[in-house]
Amino acid sequence: MSTPASAVSARVRVVVLNHNGGERLVRCLDALARTEWPAESLQIVVIDNASTDGSDAAVAISHPAITVEHSPTNAGFPANNLALRDLGDVAYVALVNNDAYVDPGWLAPLVAVLAADASVGAANAMVLFAQTAVPTINNAGVEVLRNGYGRDRGFGSTDLASFAAEADVFGWCGAAVLLRPAYLADVGLFDERFFLYYEDTDLSWRGQLRGWRYRFVPSSIVRHEHAATAGSGSPMQLYYTERNRLLMLVKNAPARLAFAAVLRFPLSAASYALHGNARRAWIHTRAYAGFVGLLVPTLRERRRVRRRQTVDDADVIRMLIDV
Repeated sequence: MSTPASAVSARVRVVVLNHNGGERLVRCLDALARTEWPAESLQIVVIDNASTDGSDAAVAISHPAITVEHSPTNAGFPANNLALRDLGDVAYVALVNNDAYVDPGWLAPLVAVLAADASVGAANAMVLFAQTAVPTINNAGVEVLRNGYGRDRGFGSTDLASFAAEADVFGWCGAAVLLRPAYLADVGLFDERFFLYYEDTDLSWRGQLRGWRYRFVPSSIVRHEHAATAGSGSPMQLYYTERNRLLMLVKNAPARLAFAAVLRFPLSAASYALHGNARRAWIHTRAYAGFVGLLVPTLRERRRVRRRQTVDDADVIRMLIDV
């Protein structure tokens, strides 16, 4: 899809969230600086999440024209909200992880998709693993299973030909995505209680309930060092993944699906304990306790989401993937 002439000069803000990104952040910004887009229409903003490694200061040296905004504490992924609240004349806003490296032509295909259809709230890039010799998919959009677990569409596949066509997807991934400001104005920003993981899927689900669509755009290529910040399989990753999945379901899912997931969760913790996996049992127990501690405000959010819902649950559930 070619970019409409009226969109070629559209003002785009690119938001890069950073916490102790070090050399990865500089590499990320180096790649963004090579973006094929009019310089006067491209604004790059770094949100520094209370880094202690000097990476925020390094930006002033390596890329002095880039704006750096500071969060006084490490607020996790929702710190992106600092650059999403006041978009002014920005036509589109992109999120790019600080461990993701865009190809020069990454932006135009995403803009073309949003410019062509006002019902599309987000355009998701083709995110490949940066570490593999053979091109391997990290993310081609987000899928949600019928048990409530989210997953990266295409994760680990080297069959890029099977993902060569644009497609509607259930949700988008915050590693590399272009968002429409009207979509954010309608559904809101990231839930600051989530901190890390599922915050993009939560925002995607809220949009589904309001009738927004999301497109996967394979011609937009971004390479990502998956889990470079939190660490794949780390206790932190497991804790927030499990806790936030429950929060997302209670906030957005049909009551039957959410209730089933909440009831099953303690059984999973018990199963880990019975099979000798004390580490996973402890993480599950902590995650459940964290979920319970946030249950009351999450139920209040559910009522707000439900009041604004315009799409039947059945239509959304049809997009979920069988386990």
